[in-house]
Amino acid sequence: MQRRMFSAAAAAGLGLALTFSLAPSSSAAGRTGSDTAEIGQCRTLDFTTAEVTLLPSAEAVGARPRYRLTVKGMRPASNVRVELVPLTYVRQPDFWGIEVIGCTSGIGLPALMPYTALYDFTGSMGTCGIEVIGTTRRQQFDLVGCPSLPLPGTSWTLDEASLGVPVPKDSPITANFSATTMSGSTSCNNYWAEYAVGENGAFKLGSIATTKRACTSDLGQAEAAFLSRLRAATQVQATRTQLTLLTDGKVLLRFLPSLSAT
Repeated sequence: MQRRMFSAAAAAGLGLALTFSLAPSSSAAGRTGSDTAEIGQCRTLDFTTAEVTLLPSAEAVGARPRYRLTVKGMRPASNVRVELVPLTYVRQPDFWGIEVIGCTSGIGLPALMPYTALYDFTGSMGTCGIEVIGTTRRQQFDLVGCPSLPLPGTSWTLDEASLGVPVPKDSPITANFSATTMSGSTSCNNYWAEYAVGENGAFKLGSIATTKRACTSDLGQAEAAFLSRLRAATQVQATRTQLTLLTDGKVLLRFLPSLSAT
């Protein structure tokens, strides 16, 4: 898992504390044979719900409020311990990432079991808030009322990790926004489509047109995966540091700011 240099847990004055509780399973639903879960491994887990609540004022540190993040979901085995782990950064991001991590210990049978993980923190952490990060889903919480970044005039390059298939380094996937049109490179062809952004980040994309260049297998694979996810996007979240396209809270595509338009 990627870590950056500025640790949330170690930052002076943040007053962070980590607690978690695991709810017992009422059945052995999801059991897959008699194999035991792997031991000593940690990985991100998906979550079902995430909620941030304001703690009583008596727990505030100075003038800064304290919050509690509550994340719920299903863990894959009885011996999986679930923790909420903040990423570390060189500088404070807009939304501070907090990963949902499951670690195995001891022996346990594979069986889906509910979990509840709690994380208490002081202040907004990021300049705008926090972002809960699961395996396939992310959810941002704006705790200070940051305005959403307007899309017109912005240019982005796809973070390959969000696509799930390799993207050739010399043929990146890009996205450029005018007032009404999204355009860029699919890694193989150029594309363009009209778009609209509604309330609460609702994202609507019109029919996508592309050039008709013949693609090599690697470029074609990246293009097909990108266009499929782009067509499925129904929500958009944009900050100074990233653009995310989602559907039902699930991240489909994540872009980083481009140094220049494509």
